[in-house]
Amino acid sequence: DEVMDDLKTLLGPERSEPDRIIVTGLDWGTGEGRATEFEQAAYIARSHLILKTKGIDLPVLAVTNDAGERDGGGLVYKPPTGLASSPEQMSFFRIKPSYLAAWYIRRCTSDWKFITSLELLDALPQQSRCLLFQTKDGVVAALWRADGSPVPITLPKSIQPSKAQNGFGHPVSAGGLRLSAMPLLLTFKGLQPEALASALALAKLELPEGNWSLVEHLSPASAADKA
Repeated sequence: DEVMDDLKTLLGPERSEPDRIIVTGLDWGTGEGRATEFEQAAYIARSHLILKTKGIDLPVLAVTNDAGERDGGGLVYKPPTGLASSPEQMSFFRIKPSYLAAWYIRRCTSDWKFITSLELLDALPQQSRCLLFQTKDGVVAALWRADGSPVPITLPKSIQPSKAQNGFGHPVSAGGLRLSAMPLLLTFKGLQPEALASALALAKLELPEGNWSLVEHLSPASAADKA
């Protein structure tokens, strides 16, 4: 968020021909010691949503594979075997989860209008994010938790989503919502954004008891870096 805000400040509002910020690629390397394929997908999906809040054109996707290789233009990868006695990777390719997530987020957000952002109640500062967008189907809340560990979330009874999906566009049961690194997209009909924001601020995260002690070990700054 801060990088995009700084760039907008540097460009300035006084220019006779306003400049646009165009992001040409997002890149989190995968492989040993790097992000997993599904972590990369979550980071890409979240970045797309954050860029949308800044009014910035969504990027031409650019992602890397292990050791900086860009198989298939960076859109495919060789899955690991998971077996110590076998080669580290399979001999075939699969479409990268990050590509599928980016494709879906770019398609579904094309006509979304950003409303506001808010923090959810969480033991860790700046850990849980919520972005509200106005769409033709209602107000969409995009929620995620930077820590990544799936956590059950209970919404107030006054608000119930008409549709729930993850960042890949897959349906999610509204009766058992879980907040994780991958954005959760909830559509609400017939609610004013202000009322929805107030209600979402009261959503309860069912954190394991041990998570509360993490406040002592994780500073707000490092939590923000993950978000």
